[in-house]
Amino acid sequence: MAEVQAEELQHECFHPRRLFRNTCRAELHGGKTDEQDLQQPFEGPKGNVHVCHSAERHVLADGGVQLGHRNGAGLLLRSKIAGYRRDYSRLLVAFTTYIAMFWNPIMNLSNFYNQLITNIAGAERIFEILDIEPDITDETEAVEMPPIKGDVRFNKITFSYDEKVEVLKDLSFHVKEGETIALVGPTGAGKTTIVNLISRFYDISEGIVMIDNRDITSVSIESLRSQMGIMTQDTFLFSGTIGDNIRYGKLDATDAEVVEAAEAVHAHEFIMGFEDGYDTKINERGAKLSVGQRQLIAFARTMISKPRILILDEATSSIDTRTERLVQQGIESLLQGRTSFVIAHRLSTIQKADRIMVVDQQGITESGSHKELMQHQGHYYDLYMAQFKTADVEIDTAG
Repeated sequence: MAEVQAEELQHECFHPRRLFRNTCRAELHGGKTDEQDLQQPFEGPKGNVHVCHSAERHVLADGGVQLGHRNGAGLLLRSKIAGYRRDYSRLLVAFTTYIAMFWNPIMNLSNFYNQLITNIAGAERIFEILDIEPDITDETEAVEMPPIKGDVRFNKITFSYDEKVEVLKDLSFHVKEGETIALVGPTGAGKTTIVNLISRFYDISEGIVMIDNRDITSVSIESLRSQMGIMTQDTFLFSGTIGDNIRYGKLDATDAEVVEAAEAVHAHEFIMGFEDGYDTKINERGAKLSVGQRQLIAFARTMISKPRILILDEATSSIDTRTERLVQQGIESLLQGRTSFVIAHRLSTIQKADRIMVVDQQGITESGSHKELMQHQGHYYDLYMAQFKTADVEIDTAG
């Protein structure tokens, strides 16, 4: 049982590393969650580990007992005097008992040695991870970011992951406080890159990203990200209670704040449907919950931190259309009163956005409301009509 719990804890500490960075909880899980670490898989213990296998130890121990039995039995058969036979019987029992007593501590020492060598090798790998220096660090004269209002400006941004292929080139746009911006376009066009630059997961090659007229490189990373809420398509829940998972967005949150956040995203009703309510125990990744329920708990976790800038990166891509209707109300609650960036391939989820930006390899090719872009009949119109026809085909097939 202890080994299973230890393995669970190890997985939870290493797997959701992006979540740790999004919620500024790296200090609770080893402190290093930089992009270099995300790119580096956990390989397990390294080096040559020489162990004495359990099967070999048992062969040696059992062989000694069998050898004693064989020699003792032969001695008894050759004995002709009953008194000696009785003495040899006692001697045989004592001999085999002493063999077992002799081997038990040796096997225990061997097991301990195996565990020690394996743990040393694993610890070496862990310390290698802990010693990794983040690629993105605070500037020498970085200051605390004041409370964010939500005005975001990209000014002639150029960015490349490998300094060879430019993902974004000379990109400029302005988002006003409280606006909801939807980013649509083909895979690889740079939608996720744009929101990652807002959170300063990467440093840009050229240009400047400003929030409330402040260069984001001039403020500390923690003070910037702590005022942002980021949700991706990979919803990670920890083993524990539902309340603890919601409270992860704000560690000092009261029970009343947890309930308030759940009610805001319409998660309170299904949570109270469980016998233990917010104290309901869930397994790692929320195995007992449906996909929609896990999403709503993640929305509540984001809501409780009261972010000033909200980023939803394909937050509903892994759920079906029926479940999407369940979480859509939660999304609308999250978007109210804050600057929001929504990345979605399902265009039906972004029709209420204040502005829709169509992103491709040339940058932002179209920008406007859903109604304006449909009237323009450009690339967004083509994308929307293609999805609309696909939905009609699915409905006809189902019928």
